[in-house]
Amino acid sequence: MSDFKLENFVYSAHQLSEKSQRLLFAIKKALSEELLMFFYPKNLFTKVEGNEEEVIILSKNNKIWRASCIDNSYTCKFEVWDVNEIVKLELYPNSENESVELKIIFRDNNQLVLNSEMDGNYHWAYKYRKHIRDLFEILST
Repeated sequence: MSDFKLENFVYSAHQLSEKSQRLLFAIKKALSEELLMFFYPKNLFTKVEGNEEEVIILSKNNKIWRASCIDNSYTCKFEVWDVNEIVKLELYPNSENESVELKIIFRDNNQLVLNSEMDGNYHWAYKYRKHIRDLFEILST
């Protein structure tokens, strides 16, 4: 069973920043958990300047969601693409440190970048590596 489940993060939200908490609860209100197929928390554990908290979701109706909070407000932003809008997937496994990065590039030139070392923390890096590879497998078949 994957640790990357919305309900696990909502249950542990008190350990996250206020902005991350707002984001998780907005997602919970916006998307039915029955529709949620893949949940990817990006930068919820990190405090690096310039790294915005985001959540990437693959829904069972073949939509990819990116959810983020607008700086210094209680407003969240949701962007949604159809899986058919993906023009390219790029997977970058690094054999030296076993990290992995996935770029999802859309027809409108937007892209999502998932990075096992940058998006989580040291303790979760191995889980992020597997989770990114799982998403690559889902999207590439």
